Amino acid sequence: MNNARTTTSPARTDVLLRTVVDEISPIGRADDGSTSRLAYSSEERAAHDLLSRRFSDHPSKRFVVHTDAAGNRWITLLGSRPDLPAVLTGSHLDSVPEGGMWDGALGVYAGAVALLQLAERDPLPRSISLIAFASEESPRFAQSAYRFGSRAIAGRVDPADLARLADADGVTLAAAFAALGLEPDRVTEAHVPFDRIHAVLELHIDQGLLLVNAGVSVAAVSAITGSCRLRVTVHGQADHSGAARMRARRDALAAAAELVLAAEIIARADPRDDLVVTVGAIRVEPGSISVVPGLAEFSVDIRSVDADTQNAAQASLREEFDRVSAERGVRVEAVTIRDVAPITMSEQVIQTVMDVLSDQGIAPDRVPSHAGHDTGSFAGHPRLGMLFVRNISGRSHSRDEHIDWADAVRGADVLRESLARLAAETPETAHQEER
Repeated sequence: MNNARTTTSPARTDVLLRTVVDEISPIGRADDGSTSRLAYSSEERAAHDLLSRRFSDHPSKRFVVHTDAAGNRWITLLGSRPDLPAVLTGSHLDSVPEGGMWDGALGVYAGAVALLQLAERDPLPRSISLIAFASEESPRFAQSAYRFGSRAIAGRVDPADLARLADADGVTLAAAFAALGLEPDRVTEAHVPFDRIHAVLELHIDQGLLLVNAGVSVAAVSAITGSCRLRVTVHGQADHSGAARMRARRDALAAAAELVLAAEIIARADPRDDLVVTVGAIRVEPGSISVVPGLAEFSVDIRSVDADTQNAAQASLREEFDRVSAERGVRVEAVTIRDVAPITMSEQVIQTVMDVLSDQGIAPDRVPSHAGHDTGSFAGHPRLGMLFVRNISGRSHSRDEHIDWADAVRGADVLRESLARLAAETPETAHQEER
């Protein structure tokens, strides 16, 4: 067998990657090219099953395959030192409704190829676990189920959510678990203490045009955006649309509209163009053409890779809530749904990826991620990393999501060699480097 530093030919990666993608990607794919594999659905489970099939009977006998109590599928390439904490990689195979075929899935496909190729080499000291995280996307069971599988591994789920959360058909998360043979009351058993994890490295498609604009096919990720989400309710006074004079109105929707524009103004004022503020949903009562709205409820999503910028935007928006309340005679309530700080990736892991990029003839670069990922569930761990693969369309959560196949192959090669270097690290080598 070869040692950990030996490279593998791109042609070999190409063949393996095509095989894995061709096996799994048709699951949930519609005639229009979109993909729908919702969290804890039969489609997500079928994708997990196909992923693990080739590892269960692998001739090397070096793989261990299991499903944890949260429905995450683990495929572990055993290392020579089981006493050492393992390296984790992977992403998710679930999708939003009518999403693209690469979001999340590319990281699982590339991770599978990496493990198959590394199994052809001499064992590395540390085990490497590929995880197909369950329920990274939130549409089926709402925001509380976002990244549910990875958060369960990190010990950051509320077991009460399994009975509380339900999809549009009334199926609770607990019932979805049970339908797949999972035991809801054991979900906390999926927790893996951080001291058993050496590093986390996730490959993902760029969900914008960062790499296109940078002119690189693969790049290290410097940070994952934070996200503050608010549910804002404006209480006004319902009234007759003809009889109520304009100066006497307490129009909840007009006040909400002013606040929506204020949110946009706050975001556009950011000189770095890092801050984004989005109002993605709005509801009005009573919702009649002849009635002045008495209530308007809308969502706000504030994101930045800089914590101070994100916090300042929220503070500025809350000042606007107070101003509009006073000027329009309405009452504004803002409830925080989620407030997650940005996460900076480990400089050591970034450097490992940058070194591999350089060794493979790719200009080393780093970019921020303006979307959330499973890696974010492990916030607080000292060795987190991600790498992006170029998205030619710049679109995601859409069937228009698109990558060049050669970029996918490059990403898989960079992931494999980065994992090999992380799994080769031991306390002894770290001590030698310190000396």
